[in-house]
Amino acid sequence: MRQSFFKLTILALAAVFLSLSAVLATESDNVNWDRFSEGLKMALKSDNLGVKLSAMQLVIKYGDKVDVTAARYDVMDSFLYSKDRRVRRLALVTLAKINNTFDMGLLERQIKFEDDPVIKNQIAAVLIAADRLTVPAKYAVTEKTVASNVTP
Repeated sequence: MRQSFFKLTILALAAVFLSLSAVLATESDNVNWDRFSEGLKMALKSDNLGVKLSAMQLVIKYGDKVDVTAARYDVMDSFLYSKDRRVRRLALVTLAKINNTFDMGLLERQIKFEDDPVIKNQIAAVLIAADRLTVPAKYAVTEKTVASNVTP
């Protein structure tokens, strides 16, 4: 009984500590975003897949603060030539976060030849969000369709 109480106390303290660390963790104002961007560019050009994928995640997270347009070709290569759907989807979201008009044009062409329906739908969503593709009328959201989907 005493051991279970001890374990329960340790678990409770760990939960409190983890929740407080998540609350207190804030972004520092003195981050050198130019150096961070340079590091991300190097990581996106890496041959190590794990390093490249981690860099893509960081571009997605801090996309409004970093400039990695020079490495967008490496991200596009990952999207076009990877056989893993998850890598392609991550690269596609990274390209959307970089938001380069040249890349969006390539995605407009790629959607016509894409075989994977999941990737094709995600390309369409990226292009719609970038105002490069119009939503077909049957999928358009109007006040009437929103009102009909609301349950009383």
